[in-house]
Amino acid sequence: MSDDQNQNNDLRMDWCFIPCLESAARAWYEARHRFQIEPSRQHQDDYCKATDELGQSLSACQVEQPELFEQLKLWFAAHQDD
Repeated sequence: MSDDQNQNNDLRMDWCFIPCLESAARAWYEARHRFQIEPSRQHQDDYCKATDELGQSLSACQVEQPELFEQLKLWFAAHQDD
């Protein structure tokens, strides 16, 4: 495996070790799922709050780990149509 591949694998795994980002992503996913199943005002508010918190975590990640954030941007761009 080349050094570039090793570095990419390291970056892919690093996000799991950023507790605030992992918990924000999990909370966002759960809030989104609840809102999709039962679109109530409370679930919508929870989803909006979780979305804001995920955005703040991603912003902090961008400052702390710019290489990882660049990889996340590429991943999101590649999965826009999913």
